[in-house]
Amino acid sequence: IGIRILGTLIENLAEIVKDQIPQLGDIIKRGIQDSSLKVQVYTLELIKKLLEWVSLESEIQHISSLIPDILQVVLKSIQTLSKNIQNEEVPEVSKEEIIMGMEVMNEIVEIPSSTINKYIPMILEHMIQISLCLPTGTCFLPDLPLSTNG
Repeated sequence: IGIRILGTLIENLAEIVKDQIPQLGDIIKRGIQDSSLKVQVYTLELIKKLLEWVSLESEIQHISSLIPDILQVVLKSIQTLSKNIQNEEVPEVSKEEIIMGMEVMNEIVEIPSSTINKYIPMILEHMIQISLCLPTGTCFLPDLPLSTNG
């Protein structure tokens, strides 16, 4: 719930909260790495709201350092939804939430900064894997390595 409240604060008081991005980094990192997929997805929503306000190179570095985790959450969301549908279970994550995660990645790659360059091979690899599974509606992807070497 704290992540959702923080997202609402950023949405409504962005100019005030924007200056706190470096201090929010630890909270965001813990949220995106939480064991709960819902908390991870709520954190993606928070990141999406933050992306509207980042402009300084230091802010971009904080956000770009989360790219491996963001990719992992998007992949995990697709895998989980696919598994839920195949097993006729109540979905843990919605298609809209997956689309929102993809929008976060789109916004990140549009940031004019050399900071994200080292993540481009990783992003491409994951986007290719995602594009291969989306047309079929089934997506049981192997865990892809999330190295930042590049």
